Amino acid sequence: MGFKKSGIHFLLFFIAFVFVLFLTDAGAGENQWKLMGKTKDKNFLVYYDTASVKHIRKDYVSLRLKKERSAEGIEQFKKDFYASVKEAEAKAGEKVNGPVEPVMKALLERETKEYAAEIDCAKNELRLPPGGSHTVTFTIVDDIESGTSTEKIKNEVCKN
Repeated sequence: MGFKKSGIHFLLFFIAFVFVLFLTDAGAGENQWKLMGKTKDKNFLVYYDTASVKHIRKDYVSLRLKKERSAEGIEQFKKDFYASVKEAEAKAGEKVNGPVEPVMKALLERETKEYAAEIDCAKNELRLPPGGSHTVTFTIVDDIESGTSTEKIKNEVCKN
């Protein structure tokens, strides 16, 4: 019986190992995220996918952007989360049953966002068209500020 159990454990381990190898290999050529810096408030890291860059015109580029919480941002999120839990407990007049960390971790994971974006190199503008991972139905246009991670991305993708 002991051999059968250890054989099953080995088989399960082997299947999991092969699955992880497959996932690693399957995503190898897809996204190539390059860290470009932090947001001004230092709460998020900003990346762009170098494999997604497409020059629509000489001065107009489409690409994918990603924002995820930085170490400072994670600490700020935790601080805000626990303050919200305390406030909710005070209003309800009772403590939360069970651990709140799984909820916090799930909410923290949702903080990572990917965006389809466009950069107008001539006008120095970042555009987030409707759709993708954001829920707006209009194009968001923002000027690219000097010294920001977005400017670093623009300088890298707009060079000819």
